[in-house]
Amino acid sequence: MGFSLRRLPIPPRREIGGYSIAERAIVQQQFAPLAARRRRLGRIAIREIYVLVGCVIASMFGFLGASALTGSTASWLFPWILAPAGACVAALIVTTLLMPRPKCPGCANPVEKGYGPYCPECGSRALERAGIFPASTTSRCGACRKTLSVGRGGKPYMIRFCTFCGLKLDEEGY
Repeated sequence: MGFSLRRLPIPPRREIGGYSIAERAIVQQQFAPLAARRRRLGRIAIREIYVLVGCVIASMFGFLGASALTGSTASWLFPWILAPAGACVAALIVTTLLMPRPKCPGCANPVEKGYGPYCPECGSRALERAGIFPASTTSRCGACRKTLSVGRGGKPYMIRFCTFCGLKLDEEGY
């Protein structure tokens, strides 16, 4: 068994049934600013990626077009493309660093890491391992049939509930 710095989830003191309706509303109010900030910064990061891809495409066409017209490399074009692309990469790094890593106000577990017994999309207690290996990080919800995995394409589900204690965190999800 190797050494790991990964923090194990804290067993929740109470699950969804142990909270009153008023306490659930308070948890949602506490979590709402984090979810809104996460959604806003996520949209900004997507726009920054689009601008970066646009800069790369523009530089390719600019260099190809300038070298075809002049017969040499267009070194004068390099700073005009590199500056916006560099600024975009710097902005993307800053946006990523500013992005909150929210924790559940009820159980203090990180909302985006790992899976407990509850589905983050629908909140039902019906998660089952979907992978064939014991260490698989893929789960499937028996109620909403969502496959929960985080890979290269991101997460194909919305986080609305805490997966460890089952509290509803955000109506809209992120």
